[in-house]
Amino acid sequence: MNGSWRSAAGETVILVAHGAGDDETDARWLVAMNRQIGQLQSDPHCKKLRALLAATVREDWPEKREKAVAQLKEKIEEWKQSGRVVLISHRLRGAGPYRGLLEKAGLKEGEDYQMNRAAFAPHPVLTRWLQRGIERKIRAMSNQISSMVADREASEKE
Repeated sequence: MNGSWRSAAGETVILVAHGAGDDETDARWLVAMNRQIGQLQSDPHCKKLRALLAATVREDWPEKREKAVAQLKEKIEEWKQSGRVVLISHRLRGAGPYRGLLEKAGLKEGEDYQMNRAAFAPHPVLTRWLQRGIERKIRAMSNQISSMVADREASEKE
């Protein structure tokens, strides 16, 4: 969420991910991305966006990729009618093959959409999200260890 992202006001941002070959797994991937979008929407910068969407392109599965890229193209064409569309690769680094896939579908970077090539890392929103997740896991593990120690101590007293 840096690089080509100049001003969030009125922009549509589409997080674009690799996706999965299995339909059920791909659907779970999109659910997870939408959960992340929910967390991102609490960030003041993201609140200015017109929309924050998720898409997968299923890049390693040609029979799935064609439909997925067509769906992404439809989203871009719909949202570009009312403002700028920025694609952010849902990867830690790099932009993946998305530009080439969209060119084959008839869309041009700079005309139809902007691409943020920096992906997520490094960015303060990602850092805060990761930090909160790590802290939750540490608390859960600490509680689990405390419970195990208490159980062991109780069984040793018996």
